[in-house]
Amino acid sequence: MDPINYNPFHGGTAIFGNHGLWTNCVVPNSPTVKAQLQRPSGRFASQWRKVVWWFSDDVYFLGLHWGQKDEWVLGTIWTAWLLVIDCFHLAKRFGAIAVSQLPIQYLLALKALNPIAWIFGSSHEYINRYHRVLGRIIYGLLWLHLIFYNAYFIMQGIWLKRIFDSAVFCGVLASLGYHGIATTAMRKAREYPYRLFFITHLAVALFTPVLLFFHASSARFYIAEAFAIFILDLAVRLVMRPYSTRTYVRTVFWP
Repeated sequence: MDPINYNPFHGGTAIFGNHGLWTNCVVPNSPTVKAQLQRPSGRFASQWRKVVWWFSDDVYFLGLHWGQKDEWVLGTIWTAWLLVIDCFHLAKRFGAIAVSQLPIQYLLALKALNPIAWIFGSSHEYINRYHRVLGRIIYGLLWLHLIFYNAYFIMQGIWLKRIFDSAVFCGVLASLGYHGIATTAMRKAREYPYRLFFITHLAVALFTPVLLFFHASSARFYIAEAFAIFILDLAVRLVMRPYSTRTYVRTVFWP
């Protein structure tokens, strides 16, 4: 046979891999091989080889090598497992961190007495951008708190019993308030009268600290701070601009 024209893979397919020039070659066309591949075991073996090849692929991001896919998949699964086996304490931490940010969030929302705007020599409108950013962070932590707590209650088979417990139910009502803020803050919802957005914000800012006070005793210090900031701001507005503040509130609530 002519060695120059000889092709050992004639009639078949050669597959290139990451760790060698020829990692696997399909055997030339053969009725026996075709029959084996058409069997369930043969199809499974073929699919399994594809999965193994996929897992061995390299991961590149921003031009840097970040390992192989199997490392990321197994690492993600293991991380998720670690989060699930202790989701009760993790859920409490997410909620505690979210509540700890409420005093800062209330400070960022102040108009009449905003120390952050005064320190940086900025306007309320400029500082309000960061109020929105922190609001999204708090809302994201709230979602994680809800997801992990519900997962824990379901895994323990006590969801229906605990969800109507007084402390837990106060938290549920408070979460509905924050869902209301997130909904009315959406661009589509802002097309409706501003009164809807303002009333929702004011009601949630006033009543959720009370609900959270009974929901989480360990976070009462942060809740008291946030509520005190809200009341102080309202009092300063009434003292500095009594007529305009009362007129504005009266117009919003009783048009």
